[in-house]
Amino acid sequence: MARRIFSVSGAVVHHDGAPAAGIWVALVDADPELDDLLGVGVTGADGAFRLSFTSEAFNQEPGEDEALPDLYAVLSVAGDKGPVPVARRALHGLSFERAEHLGSLTLPAQPAAGKPAARRLSAMPGSGKAARRLRLDAEIVAHASAEIAPLVEAVTGWSGLLQGIQFEIDEEMADGVRRYASALLGREISAEEWPQVETAYVAIWDPVGARVFLNRKLLEAQNLDYLKVAIGHELVHVGQTRNHPAMDAEFRRMATGALTLLLSGSNARSSAEEWSFMANIEGFATYIEEHYLRRVYTHASALPDIAAMATSRFEYRRGKRRVDRAVADLASEGSASPAGPARHWGTTASQYTAGCAHYLSLHQDGRPARFDPAARPPPAMDAARARYLVRRAEDGCTTSQFGLGALLLTGEAGVPADRDAATRWLTMAAEAGHPKAALVLASILPVQDAERVRWLRIAAAQGEAAAMSELGKAHLLGSGIPVDMAAGFEWAKRAAEAGSLESMDLLAKLFTEGLGVAQDIISARLWKRRAERVRSAAAS
Repeated sequence: MARRIFSVSGAVVHHDGAPAAGIWVALVDADPELDDLLGVGVTGADGAFRLSFTSEAFNQEPGEDEALPDLYAVLSVAGDKGPVPVARRALHGLSFERAEHLGSLTLPAQPAAGKPAARRLSAMPGSGKAARRLRLDAEIVAHASAEIAPLVEAVTGWSGLLQGIQFEIDEEMADGVRRYASALLGREISAEEWPQVETAYVAIWDPVGARVFLNRKLLEAQNLDYLKVAIGHELVHVGQTRNHPAMDAEFRRMATGALTLLLSGSNARSSAEEWSFMANIEGFATYIEEHYLRRVYTHASALPDIAAMATSRFEYRRGKRRVDRAVADLASEGSASPAGPARHWGTTASQYTAGCAHYLSLHQDGRPARFDPAARPPPAMDAARARYLVRRAEDGCTTSQFGLGALLLTGEAGVPADRDAATRWLTMAAEAGHPKAALVLASILPVQDAERVRWLRIAAAQGEAAAMSELGKAHLLGSGIPVDMAAGFEWAKRAAEAGSLESMDLLAKLFTEGLGVAQDIISARLWKRRAERVRSAAAS
């Protein structure tokens, strides 16, 4: 390749030389001001880890032009609120003329969980900044897919997964998902209908057009190994649909029905049969991802995307704007109830977990289970699945942490409700950058709580329209943050553009009254009409 790929591997051992499992390893490039976080992962039973990356990963700041990274590793043990750093290991003398093996990194003799090894040592240095760790283009996608496909084929028993498929890079996935949804429905989806369709996918397989859509915005905040695993997950779906045409036809029927209900504005939930059908499909892909792909690519964990986390600062002269009564009335609405979103996301997360646990139960003598299109994992969370979910959460899987937290919050799928435990798991996931975990945490806090604003920022930074909407209202009303009308307008605008109907109405009022923006009656009418069209499309 014209672009250079850097690779490192190593192992973490205890003071006596025994492999150290379950240790968080952050690989970081040291810079004079802000260090660059390249990847974070957890060691397996053999204590091993590995990471591949490109030069973008260690040149994250404007003007940086390093030829080689100056690496160090931070070793952390699991704590009650996430990884606790216990040691920093400098990695000098790396030429990167070939893949570098770092040898064994030794833990302190008795790492004290809960007590950092040194002052100011972070478990994930460089995680609190906006970062572009990858340049997503056809060249790097070809490299990643060519490397991951043989591994997926080996563990699934399928072949030729890359034959006849195309990879298409979408700026924020909106266009890709719209084209996929339009293909399923057999018609173009209008702009008025479109805001109701979820677009926060990292990648998605379109069996109708034989395309894998990749989300540039989300993937460029991650590293090369994350891209490989994301492609690998979608290649599992390629194998499912190609090798089981009857299942593919049933999936398209269900997806078309669900999409039709969504565009009609219906809040109807899926049936038990539909839930189990999707649990089988997504659960098998998750099983392959978690138990094979991520054990090879240990540092493919999602890294925080902080692109818009800090509150924008805008010029605002107090006293020259008045708050419209309709905007002030928002204060009486309070925080949105967590029951709806947490139940939806908890149930969705439990699909992945239930299906994955089903295939894990078929895993024997180290041989991977084979996909069974007729399998229907039950919704109930039995003891084996609960243990599996907890184990994956403890290993640092943010999807499992979020799923466990959401289930504990709502008491879904036979899991007893436990708000304290739910908050603990959701916090772990949100601190690692999981946007929906952050949004659920914000929804269970009082509107005047400053911590709520912090979670909203994390979720809004990764494109959650509901979080943008709530963050705009918080700025307008001074809920947990000083009043900043201009910032409130900007967040409301982002939310409206992302499809929030509530924010479209709010934006029309802000333009009408000149709140946080110059009065603009024409723009007010445009946003009001857009909101009306969305309502009309949903009702038709």
